[in-house]
Amino acid sequence: MGAATQQTAPGGGAALVYLYFLRMRASLRRMRRSVATPKGIIFAIFGLCLVVLWLGSLLARGLTGEVGDPAEIRGYVPYALVFFLLMALLTSAGERAIYFSPAEVNLLFSGPFSRRQLVLYKIGTIAMGIMLTSLFFAIFLFAQVGSFLAAYLGAFASLLLVQLVSMFMVMLSERAGQQLTVRLRWVLGLGTLILLGSGLSSIVGSFEIEDPQGVLNAVRSGPGGRILEGILAPYTWTVTAPTAGILALSFMGAMAINAAIVGAILVLDANYLERAAGVSERMYSNMRRAQRTGVAAANPKRAGRRVVRLPHWGGVGTMAWRQLTTARRSSMGTVIIMLVMAVGVSIFASSGVAGQQLWGLTGMMVLWLTLILSGVLRFDFRGDLDVLETLKAMPFRPIAISAGQIVVPTAVLTGVQTMAVAAPLALQGHAVLIPLVALFAIPVNGLLYAVENLMFLLYPVRMQGQTSTDFSFLGRQVLVFFVKMIVITGCVTIAASIGGLVYVLSGMEAAGFVVAWCVLCAELIAILPYLGWAFQRFDPSQGVGD
Repeated sequence: MGAATQQTAPGGGAALVYLYFLRMRASLRRMRRSVATPKGIIFAIFGLCLVVLWLGSLLARGLTGEVGDPAEIRGYVPYALVFFLLMALLTSAGERAIYFSPAEVNLLFSGPFSRRQLVLYKIGTIAMGIMLTSLFFAIFLFAQVGSFLAAYLGAFASLLLVQLVSMFMVMLSERAGQQLTVRLRWVLGLGTLILLGSGLSSIVGSFEIEDPQGVLNAVRSGPGGRILEGILAPYTWTVTAPTAGILALSFMGAMAINAAIVGAILVLDANYLERAAGVSERMYSNMRRAQRTGVAAANPKRAGRRVVRLPHWGGVGTMAWRQLTTARRSSMGTVIIMLVMAVGVSIFASSGVAGQQLWGLTGMMVLWLTLILSGVLRFDFRGDLDVLETLKAMPFRPIAISAGQIVVPTAVLTGVQTMAVAAPLALQGHAVLIPLVALFAIPVNGLLYAVENLMFLLYPVRMQGQTSTDFSFLGRQVLVFFVKMIVITGCVTIAASIGGLVYVLSGMEAAGFVVAWCVLCAELIAILPYLGWAFQRFDPSQGVGD
């Protein structure tokens, strides 16, 4: 494969440039197809209006002069960039820099293109994606720095740096050996952390630091902080440039660093094609599976571990066992990372709050986890779109299949929510509320997944191939979210009202809670027949919207 690419044909670079043009045309064609139907037009208008309202509010804030302090923002930028660089160094996320689609692997790797031409093609592809991503970063940063151009150029140069560093490390591992490069990654990562921690020595044993800003100031005052800020100064000053002259000089300095990294990648000229093919195949499989089930591909080490069989329960237990097996064999890294982040933020923030603030903080954390994970955990009908005809052939009642499909995601989401609120509630002396939270979360989450799957079966859509610029898909997702919130809010309000009435009449809190929980369970049971009807109505032979 590598030898074939060395026979470079004249005009190979022009062919790759033409391929850029074709890819842009394909993206526009895909967007045009998404609004080719009346339903697509409605969803697109709805999604576009929401994006305009969100972005407009950020732009209005910047235009009205309500911006942050550039000096304060300048202190955050380099450390945010260091965080992304460390993630690229210490994890396998850096391999995304050499990801090629299956079509590119089949056609370009065997074509008359040199390795360097393919590297430049990949860098150009990455830069094209960053140009669009930077637009959203710029609109967000505009409200903080007051200059849209500076925010856009700074975001572009910084994101490109992270991708180029990732690609350089991959190329270095192919040239110097993977074991040596892994050691170098950890040396660089730990060295950076030691440099950042050098400024904390002055506050060890001191309790004067009560907020994150104090910790950041201590890091910045150390030698490591000053060194890192000096190295990343062009990127920092590009984002927060007060004048056009400083912006031009800073951006040229940042792009010069990026160009130097590109030159180093070309000088290495590593034979990365075989590894890129393997990485691309693995990542493509992971993405396809994640688009179906919400998590990464199955872990081979877990494939041999059996899940304890559940009781039959008329088919409910069988369907739940099937989804539990899928969840057990899948990589739950995303769920674990989000849980650790939620618990860490809750513990840190709840150390200085109490009363109403504690309830507000805990509620926000639970809401954040619920909104994200309800779309990420798809161990239900949404993940079984390609095998629904097999499920319909099973000798179980539709209502039993429907109930079994939502058991596992409901249980997983309930467990994550309970662990997220356990730490802050226990620290504040409210540990007795933890079982109560888990008890009420079960029917609420069941309602959430029941409504989600009901709407999916009535209006099915594939999750593959959606982009951040697909306003039709975005509008559909937001509309589904609003419908879910309306239904869930209505059900919870009814249960709370009946429970509150029982409490007023009886004067017993326990009676009110029990009645409210029973009402929630009754609402969940009442919606299951409709979910079973939608499943029985679904026709796999009909086309599914993209």
